[in-house]
Amino acid sequence: MLNEFVNEMRNTETTLAKDFVDSVNGCVQRLLNLFDQLITTDDVILGKVTEKKLPAATLLKKELRAKLGSQVVASGLSKGGQQIRLLHISDITHHVSSKTDTVKTAKFTPVHEEAIASKDDVSQEYRGRFGHVMEELELISSQWMSSEEKWKRQWVSSVQHVRNLYKPS
Repeated sequence: MLNEFVNEMRNTETTLAKDFVDSVNGCVQRLLNLFDQLITTDDVILGKVTEKKLPAATLLKKELRAKLGSQVVASGLSKGGQQIRLLHISDITHHVSSKTDTVKTAKFTPVHEEAIASKDDVSQEYRGRFGHVMEELELISSQWMSSEEKWKRQWVSSVQHVRNLYKPS
């Protein structure tokens, strides 16, 4: 009976992990698709326009802003599309699996990289939580089994004691 309950708890945790993986993969795919639709500096084609002569004060202000942290986006940040490996349940449960789902992006920019890094961070955190829950489940299971064995021995001892009381001398 206890074994069935513990197995059911393991199955429930694994199901929750699968739901988590599906949810993360859905979010990552939506984010990557949204990021593919964003226009980056690499998508802009510069036209032939004569450059306006700006006053020295304006040029100095722009240079100062660039130095103080207003980051100037350099061209070449967007790379060609890449195959991105999605999360799989085996990443969480440590079971070996040959199945790996991927999604193809149209381009690969720093925001794409950040989405992938966030996916990896959250899966690492969940993997730790999942491992902790499974360890706790094993600990509780062994405690329950031990308690059940003690109870059985006590019951047998009590029954034997009662039988001895009613045994004709």
